[in-house]
Amino acid sequence: TFPKSIHDTVLSTSAGEAALGRVLKAYAYRNKILGYCQSLNFIAGFFLCVFDEDTAFWLLTAIVEVVSPGYYVETMQGLLSDMKVLGELIKVNLPVLAAHMEEHCVTVDFFATKPLMSAFVDLLPTDTLLRVFDVVFVVRSQGLLACMLAILKVGHKDFLSTTSAMEFSDVFFKTCKQQFDADFFVLKVVEMLNQSYDLVRKWRAVYEKTVSDQIEVSRKQSLVRLIADSLESKVESLYKQFVDLSARASCGIVDYRRLRRSDFETLLPSILKEINKGAKSKSRRKATRFDFTDAFVAFDQNRDNYVDAKEFVIGISLVFPNASFEEKVAACFRAFDVRRLNRLHIDEVSICLKWMRNFLMALDPDQDSPNALKCENIDDYLETYEVQAAEKAKVASQAAAAASGRASSVTSKHVEVVVRCDAFIALVSEIEYFAVKLNYEPPCFEEEDFVIEEGSVSAAGDDEDDVESLLHVDLSVDQASA
Repeated sequence: TFPKSIHDTVLSTSAGEAALGRVLKAYAYRNKILGYCQSLNFIAGFFLCVFDEDTAFWLLTAIVEVVSPGYYVETMQGLLSDMKVLGELIKVNLPVLAAHMEEHCVTVDFFATKPLMSAFVDLLPTDTLLRVFDVVFVVRSQGLLACMLAILKVGHKDFLSTTSAMEFSDVFFKTCKQQFDADFFVLKVVEMLNQSYDLVRKWRAVYEKTVSDQIEVSRKQSLVRLIADSLESKVESLYKQFVDLSARASCGIVDYRRLRRSDFETLLPSILKEINKGAKSKSRRKATRFDFTDAFVAFDQNRDNYVDAKEFVIGISLVFPNASFEEKVAACFRAFDVRRLNRLHIDEVSICLKWMRNFLMALDPDQDSPNALKCENIDDYLETYEVQAAEKAKVASQAAAAASGRASSVTSKHVEVVVRCDAFIALVSEIEYFAVKLNYEPPCFEEEDFVIEEGSVSAAGDDEDDVESLLHVDLSVDQASA
């Protein structure tokens, strides 16, 4: 994905590639929240073609943190806002083109994402791009928006001849490549900048709030999905308290919700007091008692010295005394089921279990006990679990094949073990450390809860023909060979 025009220069050598790696790693170290983001290699690579490593690093820093703050964060809040602003600028400065775009369903994001994210690197000729950067480093991302308008202005007639979003996008990038007259193009950029400068400030005030509100709604919805069911009614209150104390991170991260240690230690006692209000005493379950002196270490699972919203919600779910064992474990499962498929691969199960182990160990005053759960114990357990699950799947497939009068070619090697939420809860309950720390209560089944079939026992309501659902595994085998 690296720009060919850049790669054919200094970066085509091993020394150049190493220099690029050092610059990107240095920035990831500086900005641990952002780390690496797509397009940063384009920008850093271009600067390395012109400057030394130190200068390239600081110019990259200026682009991410000063010129385009909010473009490269997880939510892309700044980018989303500016694309909406660009849409309004097109309507004001190029009304005919705006009508044409609307007629042919051409949206701004279809052609504007790449040039804004890469700051036009690998799109404009080098001499022209350097002149554009002169403007951008003075007026910041407004210069990028003016550059977008200048391209649309220069290629106005060509854009009006397009009949689809794909064709419009092709013309846009072709027009960028044709801007060899740097003086002419920069004058167009300055012209569009003068016409739109005040409008950008006006529309940003509107859309920054709109996009921020949309992100907040989405973030709260995500937290509702993650939190233990019995805590759902408290999400609004918990989230408001978290946001009120959360710190705005440095390094260009805009509105990134996370807590410093001091803020976390201020918030935690009040949160615990609130969630314990009305907690019903369970006749068969004692409230878990933790030593909270190291609570921050437990919640801060990625070790970045902050507690973000996801870490906060999962941690609270695990220590909520009124949440059942099943609710606590299911909350952790959902946190790692990022694709929302209601299943985790065995490697993801391992990561999730170690996350839970690290959390509980950090809160456990007996964490140095010889009986404490070790990561190696989890690996050994899952290795056995995977072998047994694969073998069960093979046997079940062979039995199904025999019943239908055909041969089965499924072997244990063909089986990819995946674990669904109910199977994950059962798996965790079998690990004594988790069962004790999370107050596991073995289920009490009555006789009518089971249906007895000849040669098999299954929970009532299960479809016995659905081998994948019953055994919680996927049979990854070529259908033709089967």
